[in-house]
Amino acid sequence: MPSYLTTIFFNLEQSVCRISYLMPLLFCSLFCIFLLSQFAFDIHPWLGKLTLAFFAWLAGYRDQGFDFQTGINYTNGDYYYARIPSALFGSLCIPLMYFIAIELRMSRLSAFLTACLPLFDNLLLVESRLILIDAQLIFYLNLSLLFALRMFNLVEGHKRGTSRFYFYLVATALSCAAAMSVKWTAASTPFLIAIVCAFGVWRLRHPLPISDCIIAAIVGFALYSMPWYVFVQISKQSTSSAVRMSNRFRTTLHGNSSVPFDPSNEYGFLEAFKELHVRQFIANRNVKTRHQWESKWYEWPLNLRGVFYHVARPVGYSKEMPFVEAIYLIQNPAGALWVFAGVTTLTIALPIFWRYRIYLSEDHVVRRLFQFGQLLALWIFY
Repeated sequence: MPSYLTTIFFNLEQSVCRISYLMPLLFCSLFCIFLLSQFAFDIHPWLGKLTLAFFAWLAGYRDQGFDFQTGINYTNGDYYYARIPSALFGSLCIPLMYFIAIELRMSRLSAFLTACLPLFDNLLLVESRLILIDAQLIFYLNLSLLFALRMFNLVEGHKRGTSRFYFYLVATALSCAAAMSVKWTAASTPFLIAIVCAFGVWRLRHPLPISDCIIAAIVGFALYSMPWYVFVQISKQSTSSAVRMSNRFRTTLHGNSSVPFDPSNEYGFLEAFKELHVRQFIANRNVKTRHQWESKWYEWPLNLRGVFYHVARPVGYSKEMPFVEAIYLIQNPAGALWVFAGVTTLTIALPIFWRYRIYLSEDHVVRRLFQFGQLLALWIFY
């Protein structure tokens, strides 16, 4: 863990590691817009971007604007601090993987080896070095799994209804909501946890009571709504992206002569919350741009194709300052082969476990593997 932190935080002041990569520039411009109290439209929810803006605000950023190019050092420390969230959240994923393995009743050695997989994974390393929100997404998903597993273990140990159970129930709901507040693509993990709780599969012999599910839903929705409320409150000035919203929404923003600000407009948060979801979902669904680095889902576990983030040479390129033109984002081959071998073996063995499960004791290691296979099958089905 200390060595990983050192690797992640080393030389963060370099602008995108002298790499011409557009996504960090996008998120930089977004948190600049937030801190200038301007409206910004994006296809993803707001927690991840607001977190970046918060760290930049802690660094003293107020209204300087967006003022750096790729391939050169940052002009001030604000952008350096905006990279700290990715480095911090990415580093915390390592101990979370260890504790998840412990909750799955692996030995300490097996848990240690499990934590080593993301520790030496190039994907997590790169995502944790740039001004991106994916490290936050992975962290919250891992945290959701950890809390959910502890809750399942309490139920399995006949401790449902205790204060510890409700603590982990609420913690699971909050973590799932945080993941969904970063990107909607996180939905698979909360969905899987909800299926286990609602139908009593895997470690739960019976579904959780409806009252517990309602508590989790209310708590989760409350936290999920908070970043949206903050975003609506700080969006005071109109920008070019405001044209994606209705005129009724745009009249709540200042600085637009074609649709002027209307102080009498009673456009509340709930109405804005609904419209933002509808319009962001439609915009997300309409993203159909194809690119030459596109890969298929079945290529991912096989590690057949990495991703190049490639752009042309930027203005200012010279022999004295040669810009790196691409990142090759690919998994650690050892980790990819290990995961692929495990999934393949489990898929083949699952029908055998199902056929002969009645001959296995409750604590038999094969039955535990079968229970894990049920969870995996649910995920693959989703």
